[in-house]
Amino acid sequence: MHGELYETARQRCKDTPITLHHEDFGQYVHMKARQDMVMMNNLLYYFSPGKRQDVFDHAARILAKKGTLLIMSPLHDSKHGKAFSTAFNSFMSAHETCIHFQVKRKYVILAE
Repeated sequence: MHGELYETARQRCKDTPITLHHEDFGQYVHMKARQDMVMMNNLLYYFSPGKRQDVFDHAARILAKKGTLLIMSPLHDSKHGKAFSTAFNSFMSAHETCIHFQVKRKYVILAE
């Protein structure tokens, strides 16, 4: 979330029980209480398949017992996934830090 977008969202949530954090997910360990929800929007493709388990494990450590992990990430095997992931994988190939998309079942295994 870009700084300006984060600030707008934070202002809109100021009179609600929602608290937003705009931080490096891997460094986010200082919260006082476990979180009801962790949202990862287009985050997983920055991690190699071998490191993605670490991302899920970290989310599990900061989530409340019945918390929700919300992952927004295009999947190759979704309804329009092949066309989108093929185009996006081509884009990501130009960037050393981006790893191609996988299929849903692989993320389900990581989450378990």
